[in-house]
Amino acid sequence: MDNHDSHILLSSLQFAKDNGIVLLTIHPQTSNKLQPLDISVFYSFIAAYNRTCNCWIINNNGKVIDIHTNAKFVGTTFPRAFQPINIKSGFQKTRIWPFNMQMFSKDSFLPAHMTDRDDPS
Repeated sequence: MDNHDSHILLSSLQFAKDNGIVLLTIHPQTSNKLQPLDISVFYSFIAAYNRTCNCWIINNNGKVIDIHTNAKFVGTTFPRAFQPINIKSGFQKTRIWPFNMQMFSKDSFLPAHMTDRDDPS
């Protein structure tokens, strides 16, 4: 979770607790390094989808990809990208699992210092 107000509802927290779900919160300005699905699954999906589109365009000169063709492309590339191995890989690449507290240097948090200032008024 990125600590947005909508993500911190008592009912959601209670649901997680009741179901043994461990919630992780992400420090501001680090989500680009800590989003396991962005780093692994969505990256793989976009790459595979783009390859599929490029191949189709080369073989269908002058035709436009319509919504039916697009749905077909998503239907074939989605299962390839959303494999358990890709999902696990995202947690390993972000060092969420196994957990590594030394993943970031102090410099990694410098962008957050720009927004962590007192209200000048």
